[in-house]
Amino acid sequence: MILQCAIGVCKWSLHASCCIHEDRSLWVLTRFDYEHTCSVDVPLTDHRQATFIVIKDLIKNKISLAGSKLSTPKDIVHFIRAEHGLNISYQKAWRTREAALDDIHRSLEDSYKMLSIFAYILELNNPCSVVEYKVDTDVISIDETSLKNKYGDTLLSASTLDANDKIFPLAFYVVDSENDSSWTWFCNQLKRIIGGQNEVVIVSDRRKSICKAIEVVFPNVLHCICLVHLLRNLKLKYKRIVDTVFRACGKIFNIVDFEHKMYLLESSALGIREELESIGFAKWSRAYSPRRRYDKLPICFKFTKLKVLLGSL
Repeated sequence: MILQCAIGVCKWSLHASCCIHEDRSLWVLTRFDYEHTCSVDVPLTDHRQATFIVIKDLIKNKISLAGSKLSTPKDIVHFIRAEHGLNISYQKAWRTREAALDDIHRSLEDSYKMLSIFAYILELNNPCSVVEYKVDTDVISIDETSLKNKYGDTLLSASTLDANDKIFPLAFYVVDSENDSSWTWFCNQLKRIIGGQNEVVIVSDRRKSICKAIEVVFPNVLHCICLVHLLRNLKLKYKRIVDTVFRACGKIFNIVDFEHKMYLLESSALGIREELESIGFAKWSRAYSPRRRYDKLPICFKFTKLKVLLGSL
């Protein structure tokens, strides 16, 4: 076996041979020229060793500065190419940036863990003050998924969006099977967390057990239907439905614009308006919603959320 420097003119090399010794294979070093005669300034573009952890150390001090020009993964790609002659992928640059920010500011998980400590110290140093903190839960998504284990259980879960529009898990519950009883129990426990907030909007699919439980436990709360689930069900019947037009109907705030998009939707899927009217426009569109949801769409935060929750089980 011969190993040589990637720079052709460099004399660094290592020679080794394999031999059998007492029924074992051993590598014996036969020659080693350990001095590199190449220049350290020669750039290579195929360094496998340039992992995101290595690159993180190159940019960490620069990304922490105010007004840094390394605010996006694309900036990091250009910087590494210009300063170090390496071509890295966008994905590696993104992982580098996330790792660098975690080192500088600590992770979001660490920040949440410090909330209780911060509240305790704040109250300790201000004896006459009352310190409370809560999660803003204007829109709550509830959903279920089957667990792929030998018991075949079902995971019921509820989540919301925090101030940074990141998914924040509120509650999850593992049951033997999904039914009216399990969903009613879960919604009762969820009510203990959020209290009697009638301005909350709950988003789910049209599963009958969920609808019954919400009607019993949250009679004054607006129950909306997830756009993703609704579109998926509609496409089983209306094969020519245009996804982008349907999503636009859900996103638009103005009723006039909604009616224009609905006209376009009807032109590709005859009879769909009547079916959506029977479901209720207020349950899936911003334009007809009686609640102040602003930029919050009726969409279940299912896939990312459940991935996070299942990782902790």
